[in-house]
Amino acid sequence: MNGRESAESPHGCTGPQLKKVGVSLVALANVRLRCDRCGRCWSPNLRPGGGLRKGYWKCPEGCNAK
Repeated sequence: MNGRESAESPHGCTGPQLKKVGVSLVALANVRLRCDRCGRCWSPNLRPGGGLRKGYWKCPEGCNAK
């Protein structure tokens, strides 16, 4: 974790980590997420090689952005 990320930022795409920021993992195979607050679903843009980008867990509607 770098100095700009909060302690609540999930480090991996796991159900328990995502629940901490109000997100549910809908599908692991294609990394499909759902906001627990508004219900919006999205697939985050992956890095080359399939890695998760910083902030991948943030709802596109801004529900869990801090």
